[in-house]
Amino acid sequence: SVVLRDWSQAALRIGIVTAFVAGILIAEAVLCRLTAGRERQRELITLAIEFGVLGWLAVTPHPDTLRIVLLLVLAFSMGMQNNAFQRIGLIKLNTAFITGDLENLGEAIAESEKPNKRAEGRRRSAVFLTTWAAYAMGALLGGYGALHLREKALWIPAALVAVAAAMLARSPMQRA
Repeated sequence: SVVLRDWSQAALRIGIVTAFVAGILIAEAVLCRLTAGRERQRELITLAIEFGVLGWLAVTPHPDTLRIVLLLVLAFSMGMQNNAFQRIGLIKLNTAFITGDLENLGEAIAESEKPNKRAEGRRRSAVFLTTWAAYAMGALLGGYGALHLREKALWIPAALVAVAAAMLARSPMQRA
């Protein structure tokens, strides 16, 4: 966009990255302090914020002028999510950007070929393959929803966030 001198698109893209980083910073600086030592509470607050954002977007028509604000709010909440949810058990997982998970999948597959690390490599491979299957399903559902349901399609991820929050709230407490 900069090379093409499309300054509005360049500003939008820079704004989205900035909003994502701001979400991480707010989650780290504010939520971590407010919920010191209570990781589950931080995760539940993050999910509540995400649900609120998705619900707001699902009921709001998206004229082009509002589109930019919505993209920034989504990027912000994705940054918060990526900061709050960094692990599945002992496995580090990115929830808002996926290239790192693709790298981890490749490493896990290679690790599963080493005799002394076979079991761990297979377990990690299963986690990352399952994650990638979920990403693919989400992309297909999102594309279908965008074409046929428009903004109402956002109720699908909102419902999934609500299910995740319910599962998290009901799960037994884990010791760090």
